[in-house]
Amino acid sequence: MAKRRNDQDYFARFEDLGKSCALIAKEVQTFILDYNPIDLPKKLEDFHAIEHAADKKQHELIEFLIKDFITPIEREDIIALASSLDDITDSIEDVPIKLYTMHIYDITPEAREFMEIIVKSCAKLVEILKVFRYYKKTGAEIRKSIIEVSSFEEQADRLHINAVRRLFEECKNPMEATAWLEIYAKLEKCCDALDRTAAQVGEVIMKNS
Repeated sequence: MAKRRNDQDYFARFEDLGKSCALIAKEVQTFILDYNPIDLPKKLEDFHAIEHAADKKQHELIEFLIKDFITPIEREDIIALASSLDDITDSIEDVPIKLYTMHIYDITPEAREFMEIIVKSCAKLVEILKVFRYYKKTGAEIRKSIIEVSSFEEQADRLHINAVRRLFEECKNPMEATAWLEIYAKLEKCCDALDRTAAQVGEVIMKNS
């Protein structure tokens, strides 16, 4: 493949999109750790600003791709990976939106645990994307990190099962239970999106090795 021009460095753009995922995850976690529903409307604006900036980065990447002739990996893989990274940011933003629409006044321990898993998974994904451009040399390192992201997703699956079980054991308010069922589903979706994106990187490496 031809050497990439600096203004069309796809791997740097993937890493940048990954950092957007990590940023919004950390911001949402910080808010949830010291949750105050009064502050939620303003924080939603802050979270959306991060998501909007990530959207813009994805659109710019696609615009470059449309004009580009030679790419470092297959065009469909570039589009799919950029879309998956955007899905992660969207999924994380959906969590505080759901807290707002469901009028949540107190955060459960399980929600905080979910966010911890999401933050760790995002950090690991950024590590993967940072060395993705060198995949011919860092393939083994990347595969190990992909397995770690998958293990985070498995932790989230177990947490989801236990969270739902405790909800039906202890929550006496049907509306509150319904709200938390939806919120837990959103949180698990974040972990699924992270696992899926890491796996996509692995598939691209296999295709190009």
